[in-house]
Formats: sequence, structure tokens, C-alpha cells
Amino acid sequence: RIALPHAANATFVSNALDNLSGSNDLISVRNRGNFARPFTKVEDIQREAEQQYREKEKQLQTRLQETDQKIRELQSKKKDGNEFMLNVEQQQEIARFREEKSHIRKELRDVQHQLHKNIASLETQMKFINIGLMPLLIGIGGITLGILNRRRRKGLQPVKG
Repeated sequence: RIALPHAANATFVSNALDNLSGSNDLISVRNRGNFARPFTKVEDIQREAEQQYREKEKQLQTRLQETDQKIRELQSKKKDGNEFMLNVEQQQEIARFREEKSHIRKELRDVQHQLHKNIASLETQMKFINIGLMPLLIGIGGITLGILNRRRRKGLQPVKG
């Protein structure tokens, strides 16, 4: 568990002592708070994906409402005043619309899943680049510079004899 300052009292006391001692030089170096620096590229991609998701969701919701309306219309057209009897054709239509309704809901879940999958994939790539790739490149650069310096030193050594 990581200890976090509750009210930053230690920082306050330290700054107050520095201020009272007459030295303002080090006060500007102190921590001035937490800064969030989000990845703008990640936010842009997330915003774009959410916009596409919202458009698709809106289309699917419209289809869902239309399907519900058709089911209600068919149920209101019960024949011969018998409230509980539907003819076979009406029952088949209602079953088809209910199947379409479940298919639309599945599409909505798939769109949401794809959105989260894309964002998670991007986060994984960014973590790999920041945690793995950059230190690897710096290490390779350091080794390359070391090899070049060693070759240069060997070439500059005086010839004996």
C-alpha cells in the first residue's frame, strides 16, 4: 500500500520555513500538485470510436423501437374481438420481430465490446512502447556508442616499436 499525503501538511511546513528563511529560490522547485497529462492521441481515437459507436447505437435503437412498434401493432390487431387469440401469421410475425429484437441487442453488445477492445489494444500498445520499446532502444543506442568509442580508442593507440 502506498502512503499518500492527506493534506500536504509537510509540504506546507517546508514551504513556510523556506519562505520565512528568506529563500524563495527553492520554493518554485517544489511539487505544486498533481498534473494529468493524458495521451491526446488516445483521447482522439477514443472520441472517434465512441462517436462511431454512438451512431451505430442510435441506428440500432431506432430499429429496436420500430420492431417494438410492429409487435404492438400486430398484437392490437387481434381478430374477432378475442383478446387472447392471434392467428398463425400474426404469431409468426411476432416471433420474427422478437428474434430481430434479440439480434439487434446482440449487435449493440458487439459494438460496445469492439469499442472497449480497440481502446484496450491501444493502451496495451502504448504501455509496450513506453515500458519496453523505449528502454530497449536507449540500451541499444548505449551499446552502439560504447562499441564505437572502443573502436575509436583502439584506432588511436600508438604503435609500439
